[in-house]
Amino acid sequence: MFGLQYVLAVTLLTSLVHGQTTDDSALLLVGTYGECGGIKCDNYAVCKIENGRPKCYCEDGSTGVICQVVTIKRGCTLDCKNDAVCQVDADKKQKCVCPDGFYGALCQYQGTPSCSNHKCYNNGVCQVIQGIRYCDCPLGFDGPKCENINWCQRKKVVCFNSGDCMNETKDFKCKCLTGFTGRFCELDVTIDG
Repeated sequence: MFGLQYVLAVTLLTSLVHGQTTDDSALLLVGTYGECGGIKCDNYAVCKIENGRPKCYCEDGSTGVICQVVTIKRGCTLDCKNDAVCQVDADKKQKCVCPDGFYGALCQYQGTPSCSNHKCYNNGVCQVIQGIRYCDCPLGFDGPKCENINWCQRKKVVCFNSGDCMNETKDFKCKCLTGFTGRFCELDVTIDG
């Protein structure tokens, strides 16, 4: 499928990235394959063909031939303690991953966390996962300590016609799509009658 030139170029590029050669002429061979010569730049860098050669343009915080070396931590603003690693998940939520022997939101506590003085309400059960205490809430309750009533779950609400169930202080409300109304979005207002 790919020619010998492509295979040689990738092999030479890999050697270049891993510091096994300093000859960046390996990049010459790759320029004729794919949008950017088959090169995938790391860390959100942009690849462009320049003088017949692919080149990765690194964003601030990374460097290297394909921007593979991270020089500053990106996207994570938590001040993790005790050599913990700050991670950003796909939903852009940040968390500190604690090394063994530390716990807490920032890995600021030494030892092993326990549930002995961590209260969960409404029959919630305390659990320790990756050094952080959580309340596992029964159906119909949510919140950090299971203190909130989830009316949508508790009443097993089904909103029709792709409506969304929304929790309110003492009840629920179905948020209906345009063209539907009613407590459960069951009425089609577009029907002529």
